[in-house]
Amino acid sequence: MESTEEKIEEVLLVASMDDILISQVCAVLEENNIPFIKVDEGSGSYMNIYMGFSNQEKKIIVSKENYDKAGELISPLLTTKEEEGLEDEELPEELKEDNTEDENMNAENSQKAHAMLRHILGFLVLVVPTIIVLIVLIASNIMN
Repeated sequence: MESTEEKIEEVLLVASMDDILISQVCAVLEENNIPFIKVDEGSGSYMNIYMGFSNQEKKIIVSKENYDKAGELISPLLTTKEEEGLEDEELPEELKEDNTEDENMNAENSQKAHAMLRHILGFLVLVVPTIIVLIVLIASNIMN
């Protein structure tokens, strides 16, 4: 028996850890009726369910047939200062300096903040139900 299904070749459109960018890309593709697949790398899907966010890379995959059209539609979201026509001499002095150390510190602090938030939420998930059970047990003993 021959398969009547056509094999669709999938290609990577964009990959990013930026949730806002990924959301914008998805919105543009949906508005233009371009089918896509959003893939969370690693434990990203579980993190989204458990924490409401993920610090894992997300990928948007489209068919090869829709790749060029999708790329044109999302290109304004992916512009850089060179593409916008800005040269270094047009930037204020504080922006011309090499800020890689600051960027690394910001990324490191962000990761630490996310880890701390996960620990706090994990603690609350365990402690709050325990406190509720204790209150119920104390209240039922007082009633008796």
